[in-house]
Amino acid sequence: MSMERRIRKELEDQGLLDPVDPSKEDPVDDEILAEIKRCQTELKTISAQNFEQLKRLKKLATEEVMRQDLKKKLQHVDNEILEVFWRIHNTKLKKLPIMKREQELAVDALKEREALLKQIECVGDNA
Repeated sequence: MSMERRIRKELEDQGLLDPVDPSKEDPVDDEILAEIKRCQTELKTISAQNFEQLKRLKKLATEEVMRQDLKKKLQHVDNEILEVFWRIHNTKLKKLPIMKREQELAVDALKEREALLKQIECVGDNA
């Protein structure tokens, strides 16, 4: 502000600006300035609220993307389990011994399914 006053005084001294009487300042300008400041304060508050809302929505979207990825993996594992189940079922129908490999596949798929369900639950708890 002091720099502006010095420049204004210098320009007034050189005759480039008309001297301004501070007592004659327009009161309407003060009202306008007060309204502008009030609006700026209101906009800052709204901007802060919008920023917080945006952060919350971004977090929710990220969690939902993770949840959807886990559900896709879960569907894939469920399909594997069904395949192994039908192979074991058909083997039993033919009265053949169940191969150890198929048993291991079934157990591994079930363990993977349980792990995925826990991960989905954890993502759901964070929401």
